[in-house]
Amino acid sequence: MEELKVTVENGVKELVIREGKAPDVDVPQKVSLSGIISAPSAFAAKRSQLWNKDNCHVVVNRLAGKITLIVDETSPRATVVTGTLTLNPKLMHFGINTDKMWKLGDLAKFVRMNRISFAYPQEHTELLDKLVKFSAKIEAEIKHEDDKRGNTLHLIQKRVQNEIPLGFELLEPVWVGFKPTMLHVDILCDLHDGGVMDFWLESVPLAEEVHTQRDSIIEGELLCLKDFVIIEQ
Repeated sequence: MEELKVTVENGVKELVIREGKAPDVDVPQKVSLSGIISAPSAFAAKRSQLWNKDNCHVVVNRLAGKITLIVDETSPRATVVTGTLTLNPKLMHFGINTDKMWKLGDLAKFVRMNRISFAYPQEHTELLDKLVKFSAKIEAEIKHEDDKRGNTLHLIQKRVQNEIPLGFELLEPVWVGFKPTMLHVDILCDLHDGGVMDFWLESVPLAEEVHTQRDSIIEGELLCLKDFVIIEQ
């Protein structure tokens, strides 16, 4: 065993020597959190009384829809809380107001699997029923009318307008973390040679919500963080 020499002074009567691995040093870690757009203001509402606000700041990027709160900014262990305004992924899957095109059969399958997003179950049932039946009629009609292609397409176009409801209502949040909103969606279609039909979805209310509410939501969050220095990117 290795010899250990210790000198005890100043009236110390007992010396305890322990062998083995020393306990790990508890070093505070940097905290980095992310969440919905209200994450920074929610964090500040519960913790800001513990901070020196002169050592904190907020960074906002409106184009990216991000707000970042930095606490204890001069420390390598600063706390960083980021909130992001994100469109509802379920709405994005519909491809509304995008270049996404649907074939009739694919649209019918998609509608079938997304009943939960419809505001009115009966409207969903009626739309799905007409899409499925119309798909079968189109296939049969094109097969028997190849020699009269122009007339067939004209007839199909009229039947689309008459037999398929060209609009429906969705009840979904526009933004992640927000309450559901009623959105009217229009079904539009285009006919090509050979009877090929492309469908797409448009929604004016959704476009208006995205355009007008984005800045409004961010401004509301910044108002909750007004006690901190705010830097625009």
